[in-house]
Amino acid sequence: MGPLRYFFNQYGPQNSLLWSSDVNQTEIEIDTVNNFHKIAIGQKPRVLVERGQFGISPTGLTDNMAEQVNVGITLGKTNRTNFLLYTGQASVIVQSRQEGTCERVADLAHHFLLWSAPYLCSTQGFKTFAKNLIVGPCTPSSEDVEIFEVQIAVPWVKEEAWSVSNDAITIKGIDLFLSS
Repeated sequence: MGPLRYFFNQYGPQNSLLWSSDVNQTEIEIDTVNNFHKIAIGQKPRVLVERGQFGISPTGLTDNMAEQVNVGITLGKTNRTNFLLYTGQASVIVQSRQEGTCERVADLAHHFLLWSAPYLCSTQGFKTFAKNLIVGPCTPSSEDVEIFEVQIAVPWVKEEAWSVSNDAITIKGIDLFLSS
């Protein structure tokens, strides 16, 4: 959310959409979907960010049991590299009382996501971010006040890898095989 706030702080004034940490000076609200009632609904345009769901897929690089060396040969030592792949989809929700403002903020938000994707990948550890971005239509919805809403689906992929290396003392001279 920090980079999105910075973007609207730097480039928002050109579009009368300045973000500021001061609630009295800000012209747009940018926050998480669970923390958005600092400004009354419909009073100012807002951008809400939600982490969304993600899945975890374990993909072992060297933990295949069919190809592992017998414990008698390794004398109990193990060296493994494990790998996890996280795939998810964040949501960016743009809301405004005017349809044109909602479309403009959504346009700025999705362009920001596409332009900053390489930076966010390198600094936040994403493998891919905002590829195949999906921008929904501008639809009217009503809470207490009629507002227009655009939802932007932001798919992402993250990798995690770690190694397990046994540095224990090798047990020698003990039969590791049980026989009957």
